[in-house]
Amino acid sequence: MYVRWALKLYHRFERIYKKGGITILKYLGIGVFLTIIALAIGVLTSDWNLFLKIIAVAAVVPLLLAGLLTGAFVDGDRNRANYHTEPKEYRQGKNKWVIRFLLLGVPNFTLLIIFVVIGLVTR
Repeated sequence: MYVRWALKLYHRFERIYKKGGITILKYLGIGVFLTIIALAIGVLTSDWNLFLKIIAVAAVVPLLLAGLLTGAFVDGDRNRANYHTEPKEYRQGKNKWVIRFLLLGVPNFTLLIIFVVIGLVTR
């Protein structure tokens, strides 16, 4: 059963890699690496507030950068004007960076939510 699951997972990653999706795995891996580093700092110092601060910064900064690149913080008219005046190649490149930033922050944001919920439940 586990062998079949591992083979399915391997073939999925292989398809992603062949489609040029290695950058997706790379940025997700960087996010996981940041999460592991923050967890190691939290364990070694026994300062879980520092751990949560590191995770929060590693989750919020990429989210804010992705929001800036998409134009989420501007008015709809300005966003529409920017969409129609910028070249298609520029927009595609910007969208690639948005996805990269989101993938960078997803592991940190997920762990942040888990620890905040655990903290709220145990109080």
